[in-house]
Amino acid sequence: MTFELDRVTKRYGTTTALDGVSFGVAEGETLGLVGPNGAGKTTAIRILLGLVRPDAGTIRIDGARAPFPGAFRRLGYTGDCEHYADVSAERLFSLVADIRSDGCLAEARELAGRLSLDTRPPIRRLSRGNRQKVSIVLGLLSRPDLLVMDEPTTSLDPPGQRVFMDLLGEARARGASALISSHQLHDIEKACDRICLIDRGKVRDTVSISEIRRRSRSTIFVGLARGLPPGVEELPDATVKRAAPGAWEIEAADVPRVLALLMPAGILDIEVRKASLEQYFSRTVAPPDGGTRGGGGS
Repeated sequence: MTFELDRVTKRYGTTTALDGVSFGVAEGETLGLVGPNGAGKTTAIRILLGLVRPDAGTIRIDGARAPFPGAFRRLGYTGDCEHYADVSAERLFSLVADIRSDGCLAEARELAGRLSLDTRPPIRRLSRGNRQKVSIVLGLLSRPDLLVMDEPTTSLDPPGQRVFMDLLGEARARGASALISSHQLHDIEKACDRICLIDRGKVRDTVSISEIRRRSRSTIFVGLARGLPPGVEELPDATVKRAAPGAWEIEAADVPRVLALLMPAGILDIEVRKASLEQYFSRTVAPPDGGTRGGGGS
């Protein structure tokens, strides 16, 4: 299942939430939607779901423009939504199964079991993490062809995050497409084929994870017996800093080339930190004052 936002604009009064935004998800692809708080990610998702009407632009699902008869039955959503607070998750799953009429109650129970979700208490008594698990179960029910997930791992404990990633992997293996908006950049890096970076209502970049790694620099921490060999500091893509006596910190895109130069110097200790989506994010998104953002997290 595919979808596309084409030159979509949305304003709230004098605030432009989205300004001519275009991106889409191909058949069987997982796209990560990333950006700082207030960038417009949730607005884009709400427009895709038909919850918000754009001021301009076009939305297409499987190549067809709105309205989408039957398309939303093939779509699963996980995000910030209110459930019936006074019923149990078991009762909620039963109500949804009755509406869908596809025998998905057993599937809901299986998903809840894998997520270690107690379905007996009223939803209002569940922790925030367990309410998130309820939303994940509902989003995955009936094996949807398109998953739309807004901050799906928020409030999940580490075991819950691991199970979620397993469930997402299984959906991808059966050919489902997915759009995932998240501030958990390590999850995006593991789960997605491409990312779309939105900042202040505009698409700043759409790029594959493999391309981010190719164009970014890794960091090498190395201790050497015979000092830094010639040629390392002359590499056009490398930055070299002395970290301690006999030790250096080297940033470079071509790690194998750097290691080949270091080998004759007698490597005593080495750590290589791969280029990451977090580095790309922090270097691409400008701070609000328009200055240059330094290294660090999002």
